[in-house]
Amino acid sequence: MVDGYRCHTGQAIIFLVPASGGVEVTSTSCDTTVLRSLFRRLVDSFPGFCWIISLSPGRQPRLVYANSPSDPLWTWCREKIQKDLTKIKEIIHPEDFPHLARVWDRLLLGEQVSGECRLLGPTGEGHSVTVQAFALDPENSPPQWVAGFCLNHGIRSICAAAEATVAWEAKVNAALAELSQAVINSASPAELSRLVLAKARELTGSEGGSVAYVDWHTRKLVFPELEPGAPDNSLCFGRQQKGLNWSAKWARCLAKRQALMINKAPRQCRQEGTAHLQPRFLCVPAVFRDKLLGQIGLTT
Repeated sequence: MVDGYRCHTGQAIIFLVPASGGVEVTSTSCDTTVLRSLFRRLVDSFPGFCWIISLSPGRQPRLVYANSPSDPLWTWCREKIQKDLTKIKEIIHPEDFPHLARVWDRLLLGEQVSGECRLLGPTGEGHSVTVQAFALDPENSPPQWVAGFCLNHGIRSICAAAEATVAWEAKVNAALAELSQAVINSASPAELSRLVLAKARELTGSEGGSVAYVDWHTRKLVFPELEPGAPDNSLCFGRQQKGLNWSAKWARCLAKRQALMINKAPRQCRQEGTAHLQPRFLCVPAVFRDKLLGQIGLTT
């Protein structure tokens, strides 16, 4: 969001719109005409509603510029106030107008202001929005030009979701890079299994889990994290006409190479060598180039 803003006479404000929906501000020397031109070019792609208001002495405040966002809410707002700024009262929720009036008074003192309010759409429905505004010439008192933007909280949610996706992909890529390095360093199957389990738990926030690999020499599904000699340290499997089959019913998802998710472990499963199974359990087969390598199980 706008931070550390300061504009002197003869300077322009450049708006940079990153993916998060925030606004970065830098300045460059130019006159008011160039300022308005820069503002228009840089905010046309902004997902919110951007505007400039003229406060010329002796005249009513005028909306001298508003962008054309695709959101129907902002199109509605623009049409209402484009010719008569006093109609802004018709699109602001009555309960929020006194607060915005106080914010406007602070803006006229040259302050950079921000806040939230509810706007009324074409059918009277309410929309929560964030408003930020600032004087383009704060050295004047009162300023003669003010600008700002409004951002629909729905857009903010989309931006937040996009940022979360990017962060998630970065974590996944980092995990894959570490696993690839382990493979290059010729880590043992047991070491790889433990590393895969640690990364899977970290990425999903799971309380527990298990990773097993197929030992094709002994024809067993081996769980390295369990103590050697434990009853369920490995599960034997044999070949049938339709593929592999494990004795534990929950492990048949590996033979079908399909993920299995359950919200409550059936009693029968707990009696078949899966005592570590928790109420919520996800099992995913690990496959590489059509070859079954093992399975990843996560519990919460």
